[in-house]
Amino acid sequence: MTRKLVTALALLICLVAGRALPSSAQADVAALDAYFRAQIGAQRVPGIALALAYADGRVDVRTYGGGIAPQTRFRIGSLSKAMTAVAVLQLTEQGLINLDAPLQTYLPDFTTQNPDWAARITVRHLLNHTSGLSELRYDATQDKRLGDNLVTSFASAQHDAEPGEQFAYFNANYELLGRIVEVVSGQPYNAYMRERVFAPAGMDDALAYGDPTPIAELAQGHLVFYGFPVAFQEPLPIPEASGGIIASGADMAAFLRQFLIDEPNILSKASIAAMLTAPLGVDSPYGMGWIIETTTDNARIYTHGGGVMTFSSDMALLPDEGVAFALLYNRNNLLSTLTTNANIHNSVIAILRDRETPVGGVSENVVGVVILVISATIVISDTRRLLTSRRWTERTRNQPLWKRALSLVLLLFPVYFLLALPSMVRMVMQRVATYELIFFQLPDLVLLLFISAALSLLTLVVRLIFWRSQTQRTAS
Repeated sequence: MTRKLVTALALLICLVAGRALPSSAQADVAALDAYFRAQIGAQRVPGIALALAYADGRVDVRTYGGGIAPQTRFRIGSLSKAMTAVAVLQLTEQGLINLDAPLQTYLPDFTTQNPDWAARITVRHLLNHTSGLSELRYDATQDKRLGDNLVTSFASAQHDAEPGEQFAYFNANYELLGRIVEVVSGQPYNAYMRERVFAPAGMDDALAYGDPTPIAELAQGHLVFYGFPVAFQEPLPIPEASGGIIASGADMAAFLRQFLIDEPNILSKASIAAMLTAPLGVDSPYGMGWIIETTTDNARIYTHGGGVMTFSSDMALLPDEGVAFALLYNRNNLLSTLTTNANIHNSVIAILRDRETPVGGVSENVVGVVILVISATIVISDTRRLLTSRRWTERTRNQPLWKRALSLVLLLFPVYFLLALPSMVRMVMQRVATYELIFFQLPDLVLLLFISAALSLLTLVVRLIFWRSQTQRTAS
């Protein structure tokens, strides 16, 4: 049977199922459609795919915005971790991986600056993000962790805690898991995922693809400047197992369906339950590729977010309601994540749980306008300061030398701030940050800092020239 025929039959089944939706599900879909149509315009979101899966096996994919269809591919970022966890647990069910065996059982060359602790890291620790490692003490950029460099790059890593003692979200934990899948299965990660995870789940468009080069049917990614999406190509390679999988809304619906139906065909129910269980004895919300949350009315919900430079995503499993959803966006920005994405995520949960939809919240557009106004004000002020440099020289003629020098030193505050920015982000976010990474998350802020720093340096140079000229005139 050809793939086209299979696809046609699947679409027919979905159409029939759609006509036979229970009245409650029909109400949910109607409410979701109305909500998303309003959000697309109000929040300037270029495109969203909403994937829905139900415990009775039904799936539904709703798309909003230009050029987005159920088979349109998105970079799903860290939603990839749940898929990598599935691969590891499949191999565990086959007896090829022992979750409590040391990592070095499968990757014997792995070590850190503390060889004793490195030897105690288990596969389970990697899945639960309790390896004791974090980005703050692991001096290796993303590109250095790709391919054969991954395992050896850990030789310089330091530990934050003993293995199994502390939760710390760390992308490279899942990159190591991806490498274990390759070693144990004897297949490249992308081949294993295609054959053992994507195909059985019915994820026809999914692929593990870390290269930033565009591929067929991939949505156009966007940055966000002052609340406006700007088309941009993904700039960096992405480690596949921690964040490099590409999937469509239809793929995400098929994947989430496996966590709700009575007879999943990618994992046993026991393994799925393990994925949704936090580690014992550790203050942690993280299972295996899923974050465990509790609502204000004590309902248990399982979620995970994801993002690369120009795409963002999140997913949630609501077992009490027998429904799960994923949201795929073809844009990313830190402010979008904290405002629009968070509001949409919470609203979808409220609609599916038949609760009152949250109102208010911070508007991404309002924040964008505020940033634009502040940026314009600062640039105008800096430009005015540059243009009045000669007047400054005359006005401060009789001031003490130290006072004039101090005013020049204070001119460079934007330069100091720009130089310290990666360290400040590292301290606040507990993540390693480069200027490139910060730019893609906060492009308007970084642009402002560079313009302001350039104007400050130019003002310093001009004022020093006028000062020197004034000194020479006085001496003569």
